[in-house]
Amino acid sequence: MGGLFQAPFVDAKWMPAQRELGGAIDTDGGAKRIFACSGLWGLVESHDGVRGWWRGLCSNQVTNCS
Repeated sequence: MGGLFQAPFVDAKWMPAQRELGGAIDTDGGAKRIFACSGLWGLVESHDGVRGWWRGLCSNQVTNCS
């Protein structure tokens, strides 16, 4: 993965983003903050301050997605 999309679409441009311990953001690094959801997309902020859309998040943030 390595980055966050500028819009909740697969063909949108994306920006590099970092996880908490350095390196590219991925499912192990996670986002710092979630602001909104749209289907399987979440508007998030990475640990280095990049704000964008991350796909593959659970559509119901109240559960643990199981």
